[in-house]
Amino acid sequence: MDEYFYYYDEKVTIWKRNFFKIREENKEWADKKAKEIIAERGVDWELEVDKVKYLFDTEEPYSEESNDSPTLELFSKEDEKLLYSNNW
Repeated sequence: MDEYFYYYDEKVTIWKRNFFKIREENKEWADKKAKEIIAERGVDWELEVDKVKYLFDTEEPYSEESNDSPTLELFSKEDEKLLYSNNW
């Protein structure tokens, strides 16, 4: 079984990148599974995060009234493809 790696960025006052992996039969299924985990459950605290990187250069003021930008995005690490945004 192949492994596929992902990360999700979540907005607090800065972006935080969470790296994790999915074991699946192929990349298409792994992409689908990663998207389902993030889209259906949000930040799943049972998800095993391998590494966290704080993206300090993205720091900006954040207001909960502002809905203009996403607060959760899922990417495929392999090709940096955006798989999900909660602002779509």
